[in-house]
Amino acid sequence: MYYVVEGMHTDPSDYTTMNLKTRKIHGPFETKEEANTIWKSVAMQSIDFHHHRAWIKSKKDIDNDKQ
Repeated sequence: MYYVVEGMHTDPSDYTTMNLKTRKIHGPFETKEEANTIWKSVAMQSIDFHHHRAWIKSKKDIDNDKQ
């Protein structure tokens, strides 16, 4: 299963710098292709916000995010 995780980051190239208070999770999606479709939509909606990013992650990845 795949998820699209979006939020504000102090370093937009580093997933681990996401402010978890801004985190939104979309999914689950059975295939990476399905997740990619949503990722594209989320990324385009926030294209003007430099510190906002969206990522495709597994359930294990988001469960390991520091709370």
